[in-house]
Formats: sequence, C-alpha cells, structure tokens
Amino acid sequence: MEVCIAAVDGGQPTPRSTTVTVTVNIVDVNDSPPRFTQSSYTFGTYENQPVDTEIGRLVAVDPDSPPHDQFLFAVVSETPPIGAFVVDRRSGRLATARELDRELTRVHHVVVAATDLAEPRLSSAVNVTVFVADRNDNAPVISFPRSGNDSVEVRGFT
Repeated sequence: MEVCIAAVDGGQPTPRSTTVTVTVNIVDVNDSPPRFTQSSYTFGTYENQPVDTEIGRLVAVDPDSPPHDQFLFAVVSETPPIGAFVVDRRSGRLATARELDRELTRVHHVVVAATDLAEPRLSSAVNVTVFVADRNDNAPVISFPRSGNDSVEVRGFT
C-alpha cells in the first residue's frame, strides 16, 4: 500500500511544502483459524460398502495469507467409537475405514477438525452425521413351525 504524505510549513509570506510517497508493507500473521464452509455436514451411505468408500467431502478455508493459510484435516472423535471413518488430511475426503453394518449402527456421529500448520496452531471442528441405509443382506429366519414340530392349528374359520 502506498500513502502520499504532504508537509506544509507556516512560513510567511510564502509557505513551503513537499510531498513524499511512503510504501507500507503489511505482513500477515497466523491469527485466523481455518473455518468449515458449513456449520455441520450430513451424509448417507449403504451398509457393506468396501473399505475406502467415499462418504463426502468437507471443505474449510483459512483467510490468512500464505504461508499461514495451510491446514490439515483429522478425525477427532466418533460415536460410537469404532474407527469407522478416515479423512484425507489435505483434501477433506471422508471415507470408510471398514465396512459398516446398519443392523449394528444406523447413525454415526463424527467430529472432524481443521488445524493450522503455522504457529500458533489454530483449529476449528465440525460435526458430521452419517446415516447408513439398509441392504437386503440378511436371509429370512423362519421361527415357526419349529424343527420336530411341523403341525399348525388354525382356529376361528368356518
């Protein structure tokens, strides 16, 4: 940024003046944490998908100037705590770390953080909800009639 400064004396009968251009360089410091572009994320997937199935992408931005605008993503916590998800440190790609089973867990809650690489280490976190949809992966179970007793009595019909 350039600023022009003028100086005028109070001389009599003719005041004298001069001008000078001053260049001001502003150096950014790491004073802004990365921020997610959404306040929370909701994704869905089917159960029994292979490991490394993409669930979705998280997006964050850091308003600091380079090099203070660099950050990494990380999974901070999961509920239930089963290690079902991983996030790519650079891209924010959320993927499965193992096959999911809807009969065991229908909804997963994951907290992902974006943390600066510069000092001080500033960060922000976001809640991610993953809904697991059912697949027809369980054979039907016949519980009646039981083995060894294959008779059925029906009453009330005329």
